[in-house]
Amino acid sequence: MIARALVLLAAPATAVFGGLWLLASFAGTGLSRPTPYGLRGYDAARLVELWTPDAAAETRFLYGDLAFAPYFVAVAFAAILYALDTLGLRAWWPWALALAIVTLAADWTENAMLLGQIEVFNAAKRLDPNGVPPLDATRVAVASVATQIKLVGVYAILGAYAALCVATIVKAVRAALG
Repeated sequence: MIARALVLLAAPATAVFGGLWLLASFAGTGLSRPTPYGLRGYDAARLVELWTPDAAAETRFLYGDLAFAPYFVAVAFAAILYALDTLGLRAWWPWALALAIVTLAADWTENAMLLGQIEVFNAAKRLDPNGVPPLDATRVAVASVATQIKLVGVYAILGAYAALCVATIVKAVRAALG
């Protein structure tokens, strides 16, 4: 039981942090980069502000995130299933699956909208480096809402994972003590 608890803690954390490192390396942004897209949302003016210093790195980050998102969701879903199995809570797996699907769909929606807009941004900057690119406010609003849904999903996944880790450790300690 203690071995299962250690696997539950170490394997997903290692996989996720390794994936984040690869994503940051691919994008050239570094791990210390905070997400510019937060729970408060954003608009076209904020995107222009964010993208002006280095749109190429942001483009690489968004393309990399298309691969990282299913990787993160799959690792988190597997860890949650493992914890549910360890705790004898197998009936809860559909909730974990629904959370994983909604989070992934929101992330891909966010990335699709932002990648489309960053292409508009880059094309406009090539034509007029000093001009303000004409981003589509509706697409940016869709991306902003998708970002908020994704972040709530990620926080819910991490919260469920943390709670299940604690419950698994408690169960392992109780079993060890007898």
